[in-house]
Parts: sequence; structure tokens; C-alpha cells
Amino acid sequence: MSLPDVVSGVISNCVFVIIVLILFFTVWAIARLRFARPAANLFGIQGNTPITIFISAFEHSGVLTRRVVNAAEYEAAVNLTNFFQGIAGPGLLRSLAMFLGGLIGIALPTPVPTIVASPLEDLSAPPVSGPVIAIGGPIANQVTKYYLSGSPRYSFDAASSQYQLRMGTTYVPIQPSNDVAIVEKRVVGGQPAVLLHGFGENQTARAVQFLMHNWRRLASENQATEFAERV
Repeated sequence: MSLPDVVSGVISNCVFVIIVLILFFTVWAIARLRFARPAANLFGIQGNTPITIFISAFEHSGVLTRRVVNAAEYEAAVNLTNFFQGIAGPGLLRSLAMFLGGLIGIALPTPVPTIVASPLEDLSAPPVSGPVIAIGGPIANQVTKYYLSGSPRYSFDAASSQYQLRMGTTYVPIQPSNDVAIVEKRVVGGQPAVLLHGFGENQTARAVQFLMHNWRRLASENQATEFAERV
């Protein structure tokens, strides 16, 4: 084989490798824009960040933990867990992106959700150090109650069993309240918490479904800031 043929072969191989690397990097970059950035903005997920899903808990002396949970909220939490696993993969795009990310040492987010019953006692600090999702209103979910302290846009008045909307410095009852479902994000100490609640089980489940279908829009419109949206 002549020297020109050898040089030509080396150049061809180099060009092929460069094209493959460019393709892989493009796929990784697209996947990062599609998954990683919105997940980081909305949920605070970075890499394999554990994310805790808290559901409402009710005191019951007949069980060892003294806590029982709402079946509808648990089902919604399971659906949310499956949703996270779905956005993390499978899929050719994400599989290629994760492969390339492993080669270059930059991982795409792979959320690891854990479903936990809310504490029964009032909280004075965030329940965990990482990202939080709370399903259920502040009456039975102490995590939701903690993150709704201060002056949230929407609050729930237990005495009147009505949701209220903050208008300036006062709260105005929302009538009727039985169709209210809220998706909101609060940030405490730099850690985000996404709260999904509504009037009763059906509206709470609707808030969860809305998040699963609109999370990219919410992340794009609000970036890493707090928001509250009635759905």
C-alpha cells in the first residue's frame, strides 16, 4: 500500500470519528436542553438527585407508625414516580445522550423519587435537604403547610373550608372553592418545593396530572423562580 493510500485512510478514519463525535454531542446537547435544564429549573434536579414526594398523613393509633395515608394521593404519587422514570428514559435520544454523557463525565438528570408520608407534627425547617414535591393540602400535609407559610398567593382557610387568593395584603375567598386545583413552587433556603393541592382528592389529582403534562412549560416560563398557578 502506497503512502498516499495510507494517509488517505487515516484522514478518512479521522473524519469519520469527528462526524460521530459531533453527532453524539449534538444528541447529548438536545437531550440536555429537553430534559436536564427544565428539570433543574422546576424541580432542582441535578444529576442523580433524590427527590422526595410527601403525601398527606392522618394520625391513627391502630398502626405502628401512627400514620395512615390517603389512597388517592398515594396513587397520584405513584403516577408521578412513573412519570419521572418516563422522562428519564428509555428512548433512543436519551440513551445515546446518557452514553455520551458517561464518556465525557457529564450526567443527565436521573430522578430517584421516594414516596414518604408527611410528618404529623408542624415543621420548623425543610423536611429534607433536597428537592421536594408535596401532594395534598395544608390541613393533612404538614410539608405543604410549612411551605405555604408566609404570604403565598393561594391559601386555605380551614374555618370556612375555602381557598383564598391574595390581593395585595389581604386574602379574598374563592367562590366556589370546590373546583380549585393549585400547582405552585416555593423556594426555601435555595431548595425548591413543588406543591400540588386542591379542594379534595379529585382536584389534588388534577393538579398532579397538570404538572405531568405541563412541566416543561412551567419550567420555561418560570425558570428557577417561585410561582403559583390555578389549573
